[in-house]
Amino acid sequence: MSRRPPGSGRRCGGLPCGGTLAPRSDSPLLAKVAGGDEAGDEVGDAVVFASHYAGMALLNGLRAAYQVPGPGLNPNNDIGVFGIAGGGVSAAVAIEYQPWYAPELPVSATVLEALAVDQRSFIDFADGHLGSGFVLATLVGLESQYPEMRLNEKLNPAGRAMADLFRDSCQVPFYYLTPFLPQNLLFTSGIPPADEPDFQHVNRDNNLGRNNPEGDPALRPRARCWSPHVPPTTR
Repeated sequence: MSRRPPGSGRRCGGLPCGGTLAPRSDSPLLAKVAGGDEAGDEVGDAVVFASHYAGMALLNGLRAAYQVPGPGLNPNNDIGVFGIAGGGVSAAVAIEYQPWYAPELPVSATVLEALAVDQRSFIDFADGHLGSGFVLATLVGLESQYPEMRLNEKLNPAGRAMADLFRDSCQVPFYYLTPFLPQNLLFTSGIPPADEPDFQHVNRDNNLGRNNPEGDPALRPRARCWSPHVPPTTR
């Protein structure tokens, strides 16, 4: 199966999954990220949870915006990045990577909302709750960049069927098909995915806030907040 390059994007139901907004040339550039956006490829929206890939894809998308004829974007104007949930993951990594991966982009601020900062904590919290389907969706996205997870080998027939659906679908409505389902029921071992030994190094590698923390101009909510998918955190 061919892989699109990071930043190529995808479409959901005939509509864009989100993406870069290009206002008039004398205005700042705002990158609005929701769900898969620029990061999407053959694994659907879920690839956004593979944070390194997703962050670089977002920056590649911003670079591409300046190459499109017509808008006449001013490369000296500030760029703001706004990301929600999975889009917040790619936005968070993009702002961490920007100083060395895309130093020519004048990103001055990001606003991040309802994102999973710690992958294992998110998987453990969501498992069996309303957003239980996001557990398998996250694993599908991570496996696209970490094939050593051998996800299909660990899933039972029901789990493999669900994973195949997630690999080529958008978040709504498919990620909500299995509310409150304990995800260990989809695995032959019966081990909850948060405790699967083969997944732990992938979870650690995708935790946020490990790169360029001193130079990160991100704006994050500091009040305690709650989401049916993301564990409560104080930022």
